[in-house]
Amino acid sequence: MAGEDAAKVQPMPTGDGVDVAVEAAKDLRALGLDYIAEDTEARIRLGEKKYGTRLKSHNGRDAMLDLYQEVLDGINYAKQLVIENKDDDTFFRCLVDLACLIKVKLDHPAK
Repeated sequence: MAGEDAAKVQPMPTGDGVDVAVEAAKDLRALGLDYIAEDTEARIRLGEKKYGTRLKSHNGRDAMLDLYQEVLDGINYAKQLVIENKDDDTFFRCLVDLACLIKVKLDHPAK
């Protein structure tokens, strides 16, 4: 059913697993993207305050679904930029493409 994944509610995350921000920051720094690593860690700290734990792997949630839902939010923000004449639709189109890729994986995990 359309919209099912978009509105699906997941359990609160557990504190088990690998600290995702530490690993992501390592990779970002290796790419020379220290400023993005810092921003990523700041978002994780915000999530830690909100959820009581940092983002960890194997946390009882479907990461693909979380990613899909976050990209859907991004699509709305990107459209807001277009409406406010702050972007030419580039971000919107990129995020729509990403959402389509993720949705295929959600609907057909083996592919």
